[in-house]
Amino acid sequence: MAEVLIFTDINGLVGFGRYAGAYRIATELRNNGFTVQVIEFFASLNEKEFKSIIDNYVDKNTLMIGLSTTFFHTHISDEKLIKYSTDKNSMHQLNAANVTLLFPQDDEFQNIFFDYIKTKNDKLKIVVGGHKAQNVDQLPIFKNVDYWIMGQGEVSIVALAKHLKYGDALMVAKTKDNSKVLTDKMYPFNKFSDCKIRWEKNDYLFEDENIPIEVARGCIFKCSFCAFNLNGKKFGDYNKNRKTLIDEFMYNYDNYGITNYMVSDDTLNDSKQKVNYLHETITSLPFKINLSAYCRLDVIGGNFDMAYKLHEMGLKSVNFGIETFHKKAAQFVGKGSNADKQKQLLYDLKKVWGDDVFMSAGFIIGLPFEPISSVKNTFEWLYSNENVLSGVGVYRYFMSDPKKIEIKNTNYDVGLTELNDLKSDKNKMVWKTPSKMRMNPKKYNFTQPGSRWKHNEMDWAQAEELVNEFYKNKKCPQKLSMTYFQDFNRIKNLGFKDEEVSKMYYNDPKNLIDCIKRKQEIKLKYMEKVI
Repeated sequence: MAEVLIFTDINGLVGFGRYAGAYRIATELRNNGFTVQVIEFFASLNEKEFKSIIDNYVDKNTLMIGLSTTFFHTHISDEKLIKYSTDKNSMHQLNAANVTLLFPQDDEFQNIFFDYIKTKNDKLKIVVGGHKAQNVDQLPIFKNVDYWIMGQGEVSIVALAKHLKYGDALMVAKTKDNSKVLTDKMYPFNKFSDCKIRWEKNDYLFEDENIPIEVARGCIFKCSFCAFNLNGKKFGDYNKNRKTLIDEFMYNYDNYGITNYMVSDDTLNDSKQKVNYLHETITSLPFKINLSAYCRLDVIGGNFDMAYKLHEMGLKSVNFGIETFHKKAAQFVGKGSNADKQKQLLYDLKKVWGDDVFMSAGFIIGLPFEPISSVKNTFEWLYSNENVLSGVGVYRYFMSDPKKIEIKNTNYDVGLTELNDLKSDKNKMVWKTPSKMRMNPKKYNFTQPGSRWKHNEMDWAQAEELVNEFYKNKKCPQKLSMTYFQDFNRIKNLGFKDEEVSKMYYNDPKNLIDCIKRKQEIKLKYMEKVI
């Protein structure tokens, strides 16, 4: 039995991987004396599996069931996934149709989920955390949720657990629909540099598993299109210290033989100082590790010695957010140098790294000041033999609006923000701070802001059409490569070697069927341990 049961999943991808957030929360609760069980594969649980889990872990002493929602996507059956692989526009279509407000399953499963839980303990609370907690304003759709935890949840979750178990006082903000909200403005977390994910035996890690590790949170850059909390953080803030990282690497190796990691860090190479300290830390270990990470290409361009150090650190798969080759658009969004320099830098990196590092890159279609002709020139380069990337992602620009959640009068600072033309009042909690583009659209050439944006070069529909055009074209097979940063570790967790992954593509039904079967086997082994 467990006092806290946390369901999690990264179900939008073919492979298997774990989300760091659920285990970070579990670690904090365990450190405070609570028994916790984390459950993977939430999206694909059938009714029998779900009920067996509840029977095993829920009793009168269970305080709460948590839902770690950040990477929840609408559940896609294996059969439907295979069907998508035969379509020209396959994975792009799948990703576009895979968005969910909160739960991966349909309403019928949700009703079974909540009803069965209450038969075991009608006093336990349902708690939602992760990125999708901001959808608290979607009530009464999610009327069965008792608490919503927004932002960094380490302090909030412990406060809630102590409230439920011991009756300790709890700061809560209530929405107009009486949903109870806790935020990291009310319960700030200021100990990231010393925190770890402490894996336990009942997390059931697999042999040689690729697992997430947090190196830093937030981003020192503030790209004009980006709208995430902790953007524009001060240099050095929210970075793990050397002692903590070494302890985490050593613990994972000594207890589970882990040497493969997917780095959770918005920008691994945000500065020369950071790369130097990480290089010194990692190369001091008595064993070698392998890393996948997100990096900025232009920062390497200004400090090319980074290329050698990242290689020596064990970099295996890297993603660059190039976004655009158009000079003016890049300058306005806070990205890179001119196209020729960026391409040359990719060629130089290929010479240094060879086949040891898989390089992928993302491009955003619809950035202000970039005309359609420039986008098509980028496509031509991506289609050509000059393209040295192993993975390519092309996405339509999405302009998000601020998330305004109406709350009742409260004495707590829940995170109010004043926003130019998007004024908050004392009864509005603006949770997701808009991007610079959304805050000042005229500066960025937008004649119509919002999700159906328009600027002088194109509108959202034209951008979507361009993306579809790219994915329908048979050229540039890298766009369906499984070496892409977000896929690489998760495909390797299915038992494939690097050289095998390098030849695997989403539009090959044989590859996809093999991946699905291997993931089913992993789930079966996992469920045998959990139930």
